[in-house]
Amino acid sequence: MNNIRITFSFLFIIILTFGQLNAQNEITPKEQLIMLKEKGVLLVRLHSSRNKINALREKGYEEDATSTEAEQRRVNREIVYAFIEKYDFSEVYFFYDYNSTEILNGNFKEFLLDKNFELALLKKSPEFYLIGDFSQTEKMSISALVIMDKNYEQLESPFPFYQRSTYFLSLLSYSKGEVVEKINLRLNERYKKYTSN
Repeated sequence: MNNIRITFSFLFIIILTFGQLNAQNEITPKEQLIMLKEKGVLLVRLHSSRNKINALREKGYEEDATSTEAEQRRVNREIVYAFIEKYDFSEVYFFYDYNSTEILNGNFKEFLLDKNFELALLKKSPEFYLIGDFSQTEKMSISALVIMDKNYEQLESPFPFYQRSTYFLSLLSYSKGEVVEKINLRLNERYKKYTSN
């Protein structure tokens, strides 16, 4: 009976210690925002439509595949241009969706792109980074520019973790520039609020 008490006490101490260590390693939304501004990088995922294009080519729809490829290139150029013109909250780099695993594993040098779609010349790997993606929010499936952590987990409020890309019952769309400008403004306003105290 005494051994059981000792074992349970030991397990309780281990669980308590692990919980405290884990809590210390968690970064709050406020800290994430400040770190992104002061020493972070936003890595924006660009979509390739690679699977769709390959499927069209396999079925012999070369014209449709070429058209899809051209449209995706146009959208990606619009996204990059939007960040060049409308985003000043942090440094920003880009990567293609088919390199998501490489980015997850911290392999930046061969996969991050600059504003000219060329390999980014990084002096060192980003100390802190978040991921931006024109996709949908997890819970409500809202079309948006979504900001995620390095594990591709959507951030939480009060971090401004998404900016809608549609309006009027999702029938109309904002331009990529409008979406980036809006989230940039929200990020800067929240940062000022956090650091003005």
